[in-house]
Amino acid sequence: MSLLLDVVNGTLREATPLLLATLGGVLSERSGVINLALESYLLAGAFGAAVGALTTGSLVLGAALGLIAALLVALVHAVICTRTRADHVVAGVALNLLVDAATIAALVSIYHTKGASPPFGDGLMERLASAKLLGHAPATWLALLAVPTVAFLLARTKPGLRLRAVGENPACAESLGVSALRVRTLAVLGAGLLTGLGGVYLAFDVGSFSKHMASERGYLALACVVVGKWRPWTAAAAALSFALLIAIANQLQIEGWFPDEIPRMLPYVVTLVVLSGVVGRARPPAALGRPLAN
Repeated sequence: MSLLLDVVNGTLREATPLLLATLGGVLSERSGVINLALESYLLAGAFGAAVGALTTGSLVLGAALGLIAALLVALVHAVICTRTRADHVVAGVALNLLVDAATIAALVSIYHTKGASPPFGDGLMERLASAKLLGHAPATWLALLAVPTVAFLLARTKPGLRLRAVGENPACAESLGVSALRVRTLAVLGAGLLTGLGGVYLAFDVGSFSKHMASERGYLALACVVVGKWRPWTAAAAALSFALLIAIANQLQIEGWFPDEIPRMLPYVVTLVVLSGVVGRARPPAALGRPLAN
């Protein structure tokens, strides 16, 4: 029973940033913007949250700074992908590398270390612990609530209809008075907000920021989007499934049943296997990755 509870708690812990990044990816890609930059949003959110909390001593201000940092990165990404004819894949990878390097440079500049920021003090950690509901951080419950919210937004609201229309045929949407540029920009900013919250959670969960903190979660989230065929519910189910695999792998590592390297490989091996069977049959939004007409 204790082992099962540890796996459940570990699944929710791993699922929080992955779910938020996955839903952000769904929003962005349903509007037509390929989003490989989710990793950079996570990093920016985590770095901003850690620096903000350490500087101000406030969790609220730290979270706000983390979200602002992620939104700024998303805004840069949106401008590159909507106002230029840049390749979305290249732009996303380049932004990931840039933000990763920038956070390391900022660590050196602010804290004189390339590895990690100073840990949160006892006061901040106590406040983080007291903010938990049923043993989990507020971001975890927000991530779970975001699934039906995003699904309802896309399926039942006028903004969601416009977003889907732009992702399928931006020229047709423009002919009906919908600004494809605005819709794509707002979709990417929405992705930045959701994914940035995942980054804030990463920093607050550990109590500091460390380099490469996102640990390829952004790429795994993108895989969840594809496995889920760009639909919120199925993408979220994929994210929860991968989080469960990661939690099981972590537990196997703790129990010492296998060498450390084997459990760590498990989620990524399964990802490759699943993607190899899904990608050919999944139909992405028709205008995904296509630049807007000038």
